[in-house]
Amino acid sequence: MTALGTIQSVSVAALDAEHEACAAALKELVSTRSLSALEKVLRAYEVHFSHEESLLDAHLWKDAAAA
Repeated sequence: MTALGTIQSVSVAALDAEHEACAAALKELVSTRSLSALEKVLRAYEVHFSHEESLLDAHLWKDAAAA
């Protein structure tokens, strides 16, 4: 498997931290291939994508609907 590269900043500190957490969870999964590591990936992704969706709802879709 190819190593994960450097995570580029999206200039939102909370999202950058979530991206790092997702990458760290994936790296652990690659190295341990355990159920615990897989659960960490799922938790990190659920937290991140829930947050990202709420930001899109609040900022992008609201503005698009008003146009």
